[in-house]
Amino acid sequence: MMSQFDINQAIYEKYIVPTKHNNNYKIGIELEIPILNMSQEKIDFGVIQKVVKALQTHFQLHIEKCDDNGDVYCLLNQETNDTVSFDYSYCNIEFSMGVVSNLHVAFERFRAYYTFLQTELNKYHYRMTGMGVNPYGIYNDNNALPGQRYRMIQHHLESYIDHSRFASFHSRPNFGSYSCASQVQLDISEDQLIRTLNIFNRLEPIKAVLFSNSLLLDPEFNLLSARDRFWESSMYGYNVHNVGMFDIELTDVEELVQYIKGTSLFNVEREGKYIFFTPIPAEQFFQMDFVEGQIFNGDHFVPYCFQPQPSDLAFLRSYKFEDLTYRGTIEYRSACCQPVNESMCVAAFHVGLQEELDSLETLLYQDRSVYKQGYSPIELRKMLIELEFPSVLNKQAVRDITLQVVEIAKQGLKKRNLGEECYLEPLFERAKTMINPALRILHRELDGKTMEQLVEEYGAL
Repeated sequence: MMSQFDINQAIYEKYIVPTKHNNNYKIGIELEIPILNMSQEKIDFGVIQKVVKALQTHFQLHIEKCDDNGDVYCLLNQETNDTVSFDYSYCNIEFSMGVVSNLHVAFERFRAYYTFLQTELNKYHYRMTGMGVNPYGIYNDNNALPGQRYRMIQHHLESYIDHSRFASFHSRPNFGSYSCASQVQLDISEDQLIRTLNIFNRLEPIKAVLFSNSLLLDPEFNLLSARDRFWESSMYGYNVHNVGMFDIELTDVEELVQYIKGTSLFNVEREGKYIFFTPIPAEQFFQMDFVEGQIFNGDHFVPYCFQPQPSDLAFLRSYKFEDLTYRGTIEYRSACCQPVNESMCVAAFHVGLQEELDSLETLLYQDRSVYKQGYSPIELRKMLIELEFPSVLNKQAVRDITLQVVEIAKQGLKKRNLGEECYLEPLFERAKTMINPALRILHRELDGKTMEQLVEEYGAL
């Protein structure tokens, strides 16, 4: 059992101490992309393994992880630390680029993997495409890939029906098999940590305008960014501190430590096996004598009682839109997967804005046309992922501030003098027209496009 002081210290060591040693600015990029069977049939995982083997051989990649059946689901480039893996399901592929200081370097490496894989998939009439919700996901076996961690996550998410609050959760616990994101991690120093979290948290409504691309027409959703609800209204969001936006303006590191202490654990590991349980805030978990959970016995999940230990802090993880990691980085998690030829726009946007924090802060906190109209940033984001633009907001005002934000990002990238501002060009068009990728999908028939045509267009590099 740990005292509150010891818990505070452990959290400080895990999350705050790494921000004291960031001398070299690095960028980490993760691009999740769905795989589609263009015959509108279930994806054959045997085909996926053939493609994985071809990728491994062509790039001489190291087999990093295999599932319980011995099939490969993670490959590592030992020179660059890039990984190509499957996220939750064999229907989603994830490109995690080894840290870089230049966006062009990451893009060229991604381009090589993607181009090769798309060619291989095409042999079987499969495609990758840049959409945050797989439009052909309904045809797939949407179960987690057979492995300890993903099996545990699936059963944890499915356990929502066992809780009295289940009526407030959506009925799609397998969303991880057909939803994809574009995420970026940027180094952060302690002296800029709180300020950066607050500014980017306030920016989330603008990001909804620019990056929404997980359209889901379903009575439970009907949203341009279904990813928001996927996470927030699932067992991940059992504790609201674990998901979405901050509902407070953080004042200092001590308050952030208290906030993190209020986030929940929902799994730990014992002897190589995962145990999941109803989420418990860290400040309570580490003071409990025993926790009742469930563990997989090789056939099904059975009850399992265990004693918390300090090392379990390694399993404390939140899914905030702005998420402080143990690496001394902030992971920006709210952007959907983007059309593939625009895949670097999310990383470029965040890198540029981090270079121009003063200008961004001034704009967001002095604006009275969007931000001081009686709605919180959380409320604004929720309104701006709806299918229709909210009538209570001034569309021209939202357009103007969105354009200003993109221009600030451009100036930040110009300051780096690497020519990375080219990746922002699609965002200027989105801001001017107020049409993000999800809206293009929603109104495709007005443009004379079929879903198959958009799949090809969004998947082109």
